[in-house]
Amino acid sequence: MASQEGINQDQTVDAGIDDKLQTHDMAGTLARLKECSLFYEIIEKAGLHGALGRSGLYTLFAPSNAAIGNHPPGDPLQYLERHMLSGAMRSEDLRGLQSVKTTAGTTLPVSLHGTAIHIGSATVQRADVPCTNGVLHVVSASLTDTAR
Repeated sequence: MASQEGINQDQTVDAGIDDKLQTHDMAGTLARLKECSLFYEIIEKAGLHGALGRSGLYTLFAPSNAAIGNHPPGDPLQYLERHMLSGAMRSEDLRGLQSVKTTAGTTLPVSLHGTAIHIGSATVQRADVPCTNGVLHVVSASLTDTAR
């Protein structure tokens, strides 16, 4: 008989709680964010799910549903790349920068207004959502109009 030492058979973990505690890649995390469902839908319809699941560390500025509204992007891959950075940048990292360069090669200004972080004209509404391949921030506007 195998040793049961250190195991309390009376302790159970609710599967729902365990699922909430798991960290997913950017695609899996984005799929769970209701406030970014339109952005996720754009990624899915274009077959770009794999771009959010690739290895390495990335930062994704995911536009909220209100930011996208009724104006879907022209080129979904370019749209995604204008919202993504190489390397994982948490909010404390962003606070020390004046600009960031997207994977599309565009430069976005970073500024602070009080405690709020602004990427171009977008405000970070929800910061530091952890992903297995980086970090995700929900932003108030699409970043396609704020690039230099």
